[in-house]
Amino acid sequence: MKWFLLFVVANLLDAGMTHYLIWSGYPVEEVGPVSGPILAAYGWTGLWIFKILMPIGIYAAVDAARTKESRDRIMKVASITLMVVVCYSLGLFAFLKWASLAD
Repeated sequence: MKWFLLFVVANLLDAGMTHYLIWSGYPVEEVGPVSGPILAAYGWTGLWIFKILMPIGIYAAVDAARTKESRDRIMKVASITLMVVVCYSLGLFAFLKWASLAD
């Protein structure tokens, strides 16, 4: 359960960082293979709905795994992967902020 909570928090952090970076006027765009087209087609409302519903779908898929160990491994990989994305976004924000201060 702790990995699922980490996944939910990382998912919301990812959406929040994306929202902040794009709305702040930085030259970035959503490039996720699923999130990008959703943002382009349905706007921020669609992206936030997707980001809120995605953990429910992940939970249902993981719940179908045969053993608790399998469920835990799947959630660990998903959570860590998403945290890497969040760290990348934070690094991108820091770089863009630093670059704008250097101008």
